[in-house]
Order: sequence, then structure tokens, then C-alpha cells
Amino acid sequence: MYGGSVDAQTTQLPSILLARVGKFTSSRFPGWRSCTNYDFIDGSRMLILWDGSRVNCDVLEIDSQHIHLRVTCKVTQVSFIVTFVYLVYCIVERRKLWDHLFLVGSALTLPWIIVGDFNCYSSSNDKVGGGALRPYDIKDLLDFRMALGLEDVVHLDKWLHLVQVR
Repeated sequence: MYGGSVDAQTTQLPSILLARVGKFTSSRFPGWRSCTNYDFIDGSRMLILWDGSRVNCDVLEIDSQHIHLRVTCKVTQVSFIVTFVYLVYCIVERRKLWDHLFLVGSALTLPWIIVGDFNCYSSSNDKVGGGALRPYDIKDLLDFRMALGLEDVVHLDKWLHLVQVR
């Protein structure tokens, strides 16, 4: 994990909220597994659910801006890496994640998809309203994509999905 130890970044949610999440997932998705980044950021950001009867998910990393998993289909034994992101608005903090994911992605041998909200644009076509985008506004994301050979796949609204072609 980048950004320090778990102890230094841990922020506990009230136990009642965690109990509600547990009750919700067990009643709505029996047999499903989950992971969150609730312990890493105030107000939480991500709850990832998967059907444990269909896939194994090994949690590789959890941080305030991402959850990184290895997913293996129980039928085909095919594995891939998925990184769920919800980046903060601060460009300096986003850059820390880009740098970290670059190191992670450079070492991967499995197919990799990055899914989530990057809180930035990859082109002026993605932006509706407000001021015009400057090259500075999109440079980090474009550099990250180019360095790792990531391709943008069809996306809706602010959601961006990047796939590494191997």
C-alpha cells in the first residue's frame, strides 16, 4: 500500500453503520462477500460485493482511493486484476495514486481493468458545462494511460474504464 501504514490512516466508522452494511449485504446478497475502504477515509467511498459461489476475489490492496483485487472464475479458473478507484479532487493526491498504480501495473502479468470515478477528464468531449479544459487538467490521466498501454472502453458520464491490452 502506498501512503503509510494502516494504523496511521485508519478512521473507524461508527459501529452502527458497519452493522447496517453487514445486515444489508447478508439480507440482500446471501453468500456474497465484500470489502470496503471504510477504514481508510472519512465518510467511506467504496463497497465491493461479489458472489463467492462464482468467483474468488483476493484483496491485494485497499486504500482511501482504490481497492485492488485478483478475481478468479471458479468455473474456468481464468484470473484477472481489477482496480476500483474513486479518486479525490486534489490533484496532488491523485498523482500519488497514478504513481503507485504505474508501479503496480508495470509488474502485472494478468489482464487488468481499472473501473471507477477518476474525478478528472480524459478529453474535452467528456466535459459538459463550466470552463474549458486546459492541457494541464488532463495530462496526468493521459500520461498514465500512455505509459501503461491502457485503453479507454465505452463509458457513461464520469465513469471511466481502462483496460490494459496484453
